[in-house]
Amino acid sequence: MISSFEWHQRTLDVSLETQVRRAQITLGEGLSDKALVYLDSNYWINLQQAANCPESERAHARLLNILRKKVASGVLLCPISASTFLELIKQADPKSRLSTSALIDELSQGVALVDEKQRINTEISYFLHLHGTTEALYPLEHLVWCKLSYILGFVHPTSTGFDAATELVIQKAFFDHMWTLPLTEAIQRLSNA
Repeated sequence: MISSFEWHQRTLDVSLETQVRRAQITLGEGLSDKALVYLDSNYWINLQQAANCPESERAHARLLNILRKKVASGVLLCPISASTFLELIKQADPKSRLSTSALIDELSQGVALVDEKQRINTEISYFLHLHGTTEALYPLEHLVWCKLSYILGFVHPTSTGFDAATELVIQKAFFDHMWTLPLTEAIQRLSNA
């Protein structure tokens, strides 16, 4: 984070909103050539069981092997949504919850859909701009992605007690850190809270 602080001290002209949007667009562009497979909570649980139990159902074990190979080769991802995340944190068994989150980290590569409210707002804004401007717009499919730590919405430190420029540096460095935080680590922190 120290290098992130130093970088953001030199780029005070870049707003937090601009940084977030750039990260989302870069992420979305990186997904444009990948197949996206959405798994419901039951599939995640079944795949986690297949990963940890040799005698689990063969169909789930075969599916897991295929998904792992496709993700490793860079042609496929299994992003999650807020509903899958909320189901994950409801799992009563901490070992199973952590194991499932590790599998989600592996197969999603940290990619998630933004929360539903933001997705709706983005789609409405995109529609209005599409029909009301001559400016070039980023493709809508580049604007609806985030990293797992922001699956419930973008939240940044506020009222830090620092001056506005320092608070902006803190917010942007915090965003950088959270953007790369694996789900497994977030689940461990939630479990210890």
